[in-house]
Amino acid sequence: MSLPCGSASYTGRLDEVRCLSIASNGDVHLCSGTIGNIYRDDILEIVDRYDPYDDPASRAVLFGGVPSLLRYAWSLRAQVDIGDCRCACAACRRAMAAAGGR
Repeated sequence: MSLPCGSASYTGRLDEVRCLSIASNGDVHLCSGTIGNIYRDDILEIVDRYDPYDDPASRAVLFGGVPSLLRYAWSLRAQVDIGDCRCACAACRRAMAAAGGR
């Protein structure tokens, strides 16, 4: 769980985005969450305004990995159980959702 963001195989840092996905409902996803919706905003606007350093949860994982993100989520009194997570990325996604991050 102490791997730095983007160091696991087939992943990238939140501040070095190389790909994203678009769900059928229009949500634009990075590995850790949703950054916009193409039915509400132009994709170029979504990408242009994305700044992981503007989001406290993203900033926590970038600078301190999952342990830092968990501390941030717990500071918000978020209930985060990562007991069944098999990798740092799964724990990150769960903690991001609990902390209201991207």
